[in-house]
Amino acid sequence: MLLKPKFGMTVSGNDLPGVVEMAGKTYTDVGGLISTSSMVITITGKGTVPLLGTSSQKIRSYPVKIVAQFFHYEGIPFAPEVENLVAKGKATVTWTKYEEDSWYISHLTYNIGPTH
Repeated sequence: MLLKPKFGMTVSGNDLPGVVEMAGKTYTDVGGLISTSSMVITITGKGTVPLLGTSSQKIRSYPVKIVAQFFHYEGIPFAPEVENLVAKGKATVTWTKYEEDSWYISHLTYNIGPTH
């Protein structure tokens, strides 16, 4: 039987600090405690668990979809501007054998952008 786990996450608000450059403007405090801009990113994907064998670790890559929204205020108290973003990416998963009959994910990395 092949198991098909789902790989995903959602990050938003203060858990997603950073800088956004868009349309010639730089937003330097995205996700800050008193910022007027924030983002929400959701990553989804799925794949198959590797077959058990003699190897104690296996690395596999799976395609993922990234959907994001960037919220920014251009003036207070106006409603926020909302930018919708969509991208493709890759989840690289390190599977580590747990005892003799199962795997667990010991490392997971998401790469956003071209996946060639």
